[in-house]
Amino acid sequence: MRNCVRNYSSWLLVLAFVLGLGLVGDTVAQHSSSVAFTPNQGQWDDFVSYRADLDGGVFWMEEAGWTVWLAGDGYEDLWSHTNVSGDGEGAPEELVSHAWKVRFKDGNANSEKSGRHQLGYKVNYYRGNDSQKWVSGLEPVSQVRYEGVWDKINLVMDGRGRGTLKLKYDWVIEPGGDPSAIRLIHEGTEVSLREDGSILHVMGEVGDAIEGTPFAYQFVGSRIVPIECNYVISYNEDGTTEVGFEVGAYDHDLNLVVDPDLVFGTFIGATQANWGFTAAFDDAGRSITGAALWDGGMGTYPTTAGAISTTFAAGNGPFDIGISVFSADGTNLEYSTIAGGNGMDVSSSIVADSNGDFYVFGTTGSSNFPITAGAYDVSFNGGPTQNLGGCCFFPGDFASGSDLFIMKFASGMTGLLSSTYVGGSGNDGINSGTMLNYNYGDVFRGEINVDDLDRVWVATVTSSTNFPIVNGPYVSYNGGGTDGVLFRMSPDLSTMEWSSYVGGSQADAAYGVQFTSTFEPVVCGGTRSTDYPALGTSYQFVFGGVVDAFVTRFPNAGGTPLASTYYGSPAYDQSYFVQLDDADNIYLFGQTEGDLPLSGTVYSASPNAGQFIACFDPNLQNLLWNTRVGNPNNQFEIDISPTAFLVSDCGQIYMSGWGGGTNS
Repeated sequence: MRNCVRNYSSWLLVLAFVLGLGLVGDTVAQHSSSVAFTPNQGQWDDFVSYRADLDGGVFWMEEAGWTVWLAGDGYEDLWSHTNVSGDGEGAPEELVSHAWKVRFKDGNANSEKSGRHQLGYKVNYYRGNDSQKWVSGLEPVSQVRYEGVWDKINLVMDGRGRGTLKLKYDWVIEPGGDPSAIRLIHEGTEVSLREDGSILHVMGEVGDAIEGTPFAYQFVGSRIVPIECNYVISYNEDGTTEVGFEVGAYDHDLNLVVDPDLVFGTFIGATQANWGFTAAFDDAGRSITGAALWDGGMGTYPTTAGAISTTFAAGNGPFDIGISVFSADGTNLEYSTIAGGNGMDVSSSIVADSNGDFYVFGTTGSSNFPITAGAYDVSFNGGPTQNLGGCCFFPGDFASGSDLFIMKFASGMTGLLSSTYVGGSGNDGINSGTMLNYNYGDVFRGEINVDDLDRVWVATVTSSTNFPIVNGPYVSYNGGGTDGVLFRMSPDLSTMEWSSYVGGSQADAAYGVQFTSTFEPVVCGGTRSTDYPALGTSYQFVFGGVVDAFVTRFPNAGGTPLASTYYGSPAYDQSYFVQLDDADNIYLFGQTEGDLPLSGTVYSASPNAGQFIACFDPNLQNLLWNTRVGNPNNQFEIDISPTAFLVSDCGQIYMSGWGGGTNS
């Protein structure tokens, strides 16, 4: 039995994540006041040495210079996804950005490069299906040094300035070095010298940047001795600008430091789109979060300098999966992982097993998703093109259809242990069913869980008529656009051990799976089917109308259901999460627009609120109690989209959700 206090505190961290809709880029910034430089070990082009994500931009350090990509008009609205609907309505017609390149004139591209001041967490990249290009355990740093850019001249790039859009860079001239050798070729900016001796870089619609007046100094004993220093600017016929330094008299037997600041001015101050989808915790109390990342071009190195204009189209991807692991108290980011392929990839659910390893389940449209050798299914099955904007209140599409994916990571995110596709020839993991896809983000609901033997269970949705069914009681696709599906895999993801369709002749979707004390799986979801397999002895064996919640208990060895019931009114009702207590009573958390009356001695601020929590006996024959929660002023109106639900080992009930304009 889990400790109640740790269970409570860890769940609060999970709650904070799923309500905050934040992820990798944001969490890194929150846990460090420094710009983080991540070393390149094959995840980017060979000429890139380090990369740093800025607020509204990316800083690429290269063999002989650097490139800055900065976002302008259009990106803030798009990344916030507040004003953009699933079909792209409300999105900007044009995305404006800018690339500014700096090159070391006659500099040494083979200078020795090293990072210093590690930030205390590690980063993994699993992109594409070529395992030779997967990298793990990278340690971001706050400072990068280039030794010998010119003879006896070194570069120190420091991300510990004030604010995430301020970088310090120093030129360290050793005895025998010549400061006049420093010549920086700027491309993509209009460069001018200001009255105070600083440099203004104008980048059109994107904004301005300032290189502060250079401060040169030497250490003489314990004293800092200022040295006169000014910029020297010349303009080339090809439109580039050369910037160097003019230095006054100094002691040539000591190091000389030239120290300008790089300050970005009027940029949008937004990070890439990190949309939180799921969170969990392991037995050590660490929190694991997952979300969809869309960068709108930030992940692509800009090959040309100057203004960049991109036309927005809903679904321009790819979306990647971002996973972060935090310490038990939430104060330290331990690992951050980016995974994905050439299409949309979205994580729906995360769970940790008894060894501390954890699984990530979701939906992929990538034909080159990072799949490991020996996995159950190494080939992308795909399906028909699915435009989510047309059906699913989500800005994206799957040009080649979709499969499910499951990834297994070692404890602490130290490596990818296994990864597999799962699916048939139709689309899998896309809840496109009419009325079932009620809330923003419902298209990707589903849950992964592990039983006492660490076998992997998944509840989700499929449109495949040939989903791989193994030893299951319901072997045929029932139609209606989507069926729910429940399946069990071996811990190493090499074998499909048991699977079954879950549904009737109309649209169905499975959202959650939990276990009884004897590890019988209990699955919940929503259905429009009048012939869903509810048992005649159940609490409600007749379809209520429009959409009903359902909950079904299967034997742990497979076979036909032991218990199954509808739960619904003549109006819309769905159950998104299922939990069990120590007595194997079954709890549902969902939404309703109908008359699900209060039952038992329960709290309720409004008997007609739009969210319900119901408790059934283990055999689903008796409703023990039902309550409704929400705004008492909203009669039969839904307030929130459920995002998390827990019945703790101490009998406490926790729930969370979100609402507002995006979900209206």
